[in-house]
Amino acid sequence: MIGGPEAPAPRTSDKSKVEKLSRDENTPMRWEGPNNDTWVSEFISEPFQLHPQTSEPAWFNHAQVFHWTTFPAELLLAFKRTKDVRYLVGAAFFFAVSFVTKYGLLGKKMALEASFGDGTPINAFEMHQIRKAIHKNMVLNRWEKGDILFIDNFSTSHGRQPTYDAGRKVVVAWSDPIAKSNMPVVIDGEQQIAHGSEWQ
Repeated sequence: MIGGPEAPAPRTSDKSKVEKLSRDENTPMRWEGPNNDTWVSEFISEPFQLHPQTSEPAWFNHAQVFHWTTFPAELLLAFKRTKDVRYLVGAAFFFAVSFVTKYGLLGKKMALEASFGDGTPINAFEMHQIRKAIHKNMVLNRWEKGDILFIDNFSTSHGRQPTYDAGRKVVVAWSDPIAKSNMPVVIDGEQQIAHGSEWQ
């Protein structure tokens, strides 16, 4: 997958600071645009990793987050789950805006995008299959005040559902982060996955 940066985009307009932050985070970058002031970062990321303790293959990728269809698709899923028409209206609105922006205004170039490693676009149907597999395995947790949830974020993805609850506040903390490896290996002569993640 080629997509947006794994590290957060720098929150400064000082180009020298942006370049330093990118170097420090080992984030590839370049400047584009008519004024050479648009920060662009692309990387190729293997979709699977081997779990550092169990050696099981795990989906370890953000293709479904960076794809241009993601936000409207998640709003549509929220509508199907809740029957709240605001989500359906939002899904239609943001799909139209994203489609016009991608194919009309920006010439197929979005702020966040995902493609196959050779640059071939991941179409909406292919991304739907990825999203469908994720949703099929999704477990929703209804939060109550004081709840604490621990997950192995290597074998279990995390996320949040759209909400109109303006008072929702979720605090996240990480422990024992893992550096992703992009060393491809072949398992059973077929599936290429990344191997050899290191504990930091």
